[in-house]
Amino acid sequence: MLVRYFDLGAHKGGEITRMRKLLAQEPLVTDYAMHAFEAHPGLARRMRLRYTFNNNIHIEQCALGSSDGECTLFLNRNLVGSSIYSGKNNIIPGREVTVPSRKLSDYLDTELPKDWTQDFNIIKSNIEGAEWEVWHDLLDNDLVKHFNLWLGPSEGYGAWAEDFRKIKGMEDKTELLRASFERESVYVHRFSCFDKKIANSDIPRILHDALTEQAQRNTPKIAHSFG
Repeated sequence: MLVRYFDLGAHKGGEITRMRKLLAQEPLVTDYAMHAFEAHPGLARRMRLRYTFNNNIHIEQCALGSSDGECTLFLNRNLVGSSIYSGKNNIIPGREVTVPSRKLSDYLDTELPKDWTQDFNIIKSNIEGAEWEVWHDLLDNDLVKHFNLWLGPSEGYGAWAEDFRKIKGMEDKTELLRASFERESVYVHRFSCFDKKIANSDIPRILHDALTEQAQRNTPKIAHSFG
């Protein structure tokens, strides 16, 4: 089975490396493609160099949001917390860059094969609050149903809203996003390479079970005749 892994906020590629190992160990995976999005120009450039000879990994240097074009990326000292929101609590005042911006739905429509929805699709996000725009972009374009496994920096329906409390003016959106995920029955499992003290979810088992379920759905039923 072909697995597509969408890494929103790929940073230095830590989760990409971890996911590649998981997919290599999973017998139901026959091939993979990884689509990594990183807004910070320096980090994206570093990943492109790192994966130059791997045609299965595609690095997109852009901020994901609600429109195509350009936006301002407000920088953080350690490159982890840069955000498209000027109200984020740990950005450096006056330090910002202009970066390309893109809607994820546009990328899916223009850059992927038309039958990508038939693949097993994993999506992970840690984009410092821009999850709000990405989620509603997927929801408005009826794309949520095409992702089989959802990952984030913490566990639960509200995992994609974890950074909202760090952004002035977005605090009230935390519960709204959590409730929206629950209405769509989208549960997020923890998958992160940052805090080694917090264990990830049991991703190998979760992945295997989900792949098995998908394989069973895709297996055509054979009609038997008795005479």
